This record gives sequence, structure tokens and C-alpha cells, in this order.
Amino acid sequence: MSEFSNNKDSKLAELQKSLEKLKKSLSKDSAEIKPFQQEARDTKLDMEQCGGDLRTAKENLEECDGTLQAQQEEIATLQAEQTQVKVKSSSL
Repeated sequence: MSEFSNNKDSKLAELQKSLEKLKKSLSKDSAEIKPFQQEARDTKLDMEQCGGDLRTAKENLEECDGTLQAQQEEIATLQAEQTQVKVKSSSL
């Protein structure tokens, strides 16, 4: 029975050493990972901001397209009016 007890104590000590080694390794790995986690958070934030910027740019583009179309229609109308005025002035 004492042999089992001695073996148990040595096994417990071995497990405790292994546990300490794993804890140190975990701490080291956590410290190494933290900068990458921060970088990932920063990148995600940048992506969200870019998404917002892209939505705004699309809205601006749609507005510009509408303005351009309205101006093109106005130019066509003015050209037609100019043509009519030229025709009337020629016939005078």
C-alpha cells in the first residue's frame, strides 16, 4: 500500500509540474496572440468604416447621376429652343 501511496505522490507531483508548464505556455501564447487580436479588431473596424464610406459614395454617385441626367435634359431642351430661335430669326 505504501508503494501505491509513493507512486501516487510522485504522479501528483509530475502532474503539478506538467500543469505549471502548461500554464506558462498558455500565458506565453496569450501574450503572443494579443497583438494579433488587436490587429483583427482594428481591421474589422476599418472594414466597417470602409463599408459606410462605400455606401455614402454610392449615394453620392446616384445623386450625381440624377443631376447629370437632369442637366443633359436641360441642355437638350435649350438646344431645341436655340434651334427654334435660329429658324425664326432666319425667316425674318
